[in-house]
Amino acid sequence: PALLGVYRTVSSRFAIFAELQGAVQHASLLARNSASALADGSQEEAQLLAPHGAESFDSWAQSEPEAAPLQVLGAGCYVEVVEVTVVASQEGEQLGGPALRLARLAGASEGWALLEDSEVGQLYAMPVARGAYRTAASSTDVFESAEKNVHERRETLPQGAVVQIDEVVYIESDARLRGRLEGGGWISLVNTHDGSCWAESWHVGVYLTLAESLPVSLDVDPTSPATESVAFGHYIQVL
Repeated sequence: PALLGVYRTVSSRFAIFAELQGAVQHASLLARNSASALADGSQEEAQLLAPHGAESFDSWAQSEPEAAPLQVLGAGCYVEVVEVTVVASQEGEQLGGPALRLARLAGASEGWALLEDSEVGQLYAMPVARGAYRTAASSTDVFESAEKNVHERRETLPQGAVVQIDEVVYIESDARLRGRLEGGGWISLVNTHDGSCWAESWHVGVYLTLAESLPVSLDVDPTSPATESVAFGHYIQVL
């Protein structure tokens, strides 16, 4: 299923269009420009997007005059994705073939934008992670709602507290990313104006065990009995 919610742009030119077709046309234009750049030997332009085979999305791109973007965002901006759709190329009609992944955005950045070109593995925006976070600020306040109100403060978390974030929202008026805690309440995650953060995502991937013996249980409950243990100096994969 498509992941909806807050995304962070990773492209230096994240173009937003009024209609889906405008975003598809934009992807086709990137492919054509990249093909020309490769022919001219321009490495800088060629790195933006490798050319699609046989003008992959022409049936979409040429059906209407090219649309102008409503706005263009730089890298590191946040947008709210409320719908994701996939447009396959002529070569990608079979499952797993080349395709564009596009999103309908809400809020101040309302419109359609390109998220990914699967043919070359090019990403234009990535979802903000949910799951385990660790507080980085000396103190992090927990509020009743995402719309912060000092009179609704529930508690204050110390630095280094580990919490489970079930939902992330972008409050543009406050320049904040906020996360909803598993047990209720909201905390600020990032100041989107200056990049400072209150909590950081606990990344998945490979970890090295540092304890003499690391207990492993089948349940997330810390009181559940361990079924095995991992010795010091072993690598484990965190999913």
